[in-house]
Amino acid sequence: MVTKTRNLQDQIFSRDLPRIAEFFQIRFVLLKGRENMICSRRLEEAALEDTLLSREPYFRALKYLKHFNEKHQTGDIEEALRFLRRYGNDGRRALEDVRATDDTCTPDHRYQCRHYQTIAAARRADVIVANHHLALLWPDYYPEVSRIVIDEAHSFEDAATDVLGLSFSPFFVTKRLRRLWNPRRRRLSLLGRVPDGMFRNDEGVAEILDAVESVRRAVDEWRAQAESFAGAFGGGRVWIREEILSSQNYDALREESLSLADRLGTLTRLLRRTAREWRTLPRLEDIAERMGRTADGFEALETEIEALFKTDPSEETVFWYESGSRSPTFHRSPLHPGRLLRDNFYPRFKSVLFTSATLQTGGNFDYLLKRLGLAGEEPYLSEGEAAPFPRVALAVSEPVAVGHPFRYEEAALIGIYSDNEGARDPVNLAERIDRLATIRKGRLLALFTNKERMLETAEILDELSGGRYRVLSQYRDGGRHFLARKLRHDPGIVLLGSRSFWEGIDIPGEALEIVVLEKIPFRAPGDPLYDARCEALGDRWFREYALPEALLTLRQGFGRLIRTERDRGAVALLDPGKRSYLAAIRASLPPCRTIIGSEEEILEAMRLFFHGV
Repeated sequence: MVTKTRNLQDQIFSRDLPRIAEFFQIRFVLLKGRENMICSRRLEEAALEDTLLSREPYFRALKYLKHFNEKHQTGDIEEALRFLRRYGNDGRRALEDVRATDDTCTPDHRYQCRHYQTIAAARRADVIVANHHLALLWPDYYPEVSRIVIDEAHSFEDAATDVLGLSFSPFFVTKRLRRLWNPRRRRLSLLGRVPDGMFRNDEGVAEILDAVESVRRAVDEWRAQAESFAGAFGGGRVWIREEILSSQNYDALREESLSLADRLGTLTRLLRRTAREWRTLPRLEDIAERMGRTADGFEALETEIEALFKTDPSEETVFWYESGSRSPTFHRSPLHPGRLLRDNFYPRFKSVLFTSATLQTGGNFDYLLKRLGLAGEEPYLSEGEAAPFPRVALAVSEPVAVGHPFRYEEAALIGIYSDNEGARDPVNLAERIDRLATIRKGRLLALFTNKERMLETAEILDELSGGRYRVLSQYRDGGRHFLARKLRHDPGIVLLGSRSFWEGIDIPGEALEIVVLEKIPFRAPGDPLYDARCEALGDRWFREYALPEALLTLRQGFGRLIRTERDRGAVALLDPGKRSYLAAIRASLPPCRTIIGSEEEILEAMRLFFHGV
């Protein structure tokens, strides 16, 4: 069973499956990626650093992690995160220093490795709970799976886009280099484990150190060139199209990229050669094994860089970059991952079952069937046009709407504002949210599609609240989970959130009684994947992609309100857009009491609703 978020994984594993196990004899295990586990070996190595620094917060964080690792059977880092926040950056650094990595998992250490213990338990289990990304990756040493249930299936295309594409950031290289050799923190690096005499005198070590420095210089040169490239074509997320590919800036970036790949290849060969020589030497077998795994990691990076930059992108992919605080990250993403899923992923299983509360748009399943590669036709071919590639035969059953346990007609009211003039003005938004918040003295979640507009609205709302409720805003006042927890435990809050709040937030009960949807959540132009997929669909882009995707997100936003059979509340859609959208909006939302009218009419209807009228 796979789902999108850790919260849903934990819910299935800790609440749903135990209930099923009361009636059926099943064994189940929660499986997360290796990086979510504490590595006992890395923890021991980190604790051996210079004891003169033992009073630093970093070492207090390590001490906590050591205690946590001994006490908790799973070694799952997620359970330790809340306590590590007290140590700030030192806690984050300690956590990175003890995460399990592919180059520390050696055969002689697996008997005490929590990751491999979980894999062993998964082989004996009847049900494995994982997430979308892990299901798509599924390494060869994982248990064989014959049937898969994909929960939150409306998000599966996004996960496939991430996993089935390519990406590169110099951070990937520098992180591996630090694990191989870090002169400031020798004991935490692989070469720092080499005996001093051999470290000083071995010719192979000297060559590796030279190659490490060569790669570091290449990373710096690549980063400078990438920043110059991004400076020429803009920040944010940028689609690298033909005019950019033919520019001198891109030629220079390609040259630096291939130079970096070449130096990574040299380092890989030196590591492999030294690993072969050391495997037969006493006390060096473990280092040799880890060195071989490190070489595999650098070779994978070399391959990724060459795949990204050696040839121009095909028509089936979107080449783009996003600027970040470190340096640009480059991606090649599949234009239509549904085709790759149909040809390479689904055939691995006897059966694939998709589930979600939001599989339909406009009352049918057509949109997601096409996006996931399950429809009879390809979404990017013109009507009647034959696919220029062989299709994998799949038996696709008719989708079924199985209903829900909620009595939406009694539990929910939807107010759709018909007076939309100035609807996106932050002052107007703040005033409307304030009048809605007054009805229940808070207990309100406002969902925005634009970060800047949300933050500006929050500032105005602070002044309007007059102490009647407390205003919290994403980015300004904290992260997603922290703010959701605040709203869950304090009913006098008005919480403003952007894209990540439209789904995966679970606030049952009276803590949340009003959800405000700023507008239909159309994705803004300028996102490379969105723009490329719209362009590929030609004049069908709006009805076949933009509108259905927005309606799915809209339904997700509505879903923040009714979480249990006892919940009751109202949703306000402040800007429904064109009148022609109304039929599609109503068909995409659950059957509720709906009022389409002026603000005064909607506020009065909500007051009556909350008074049981």
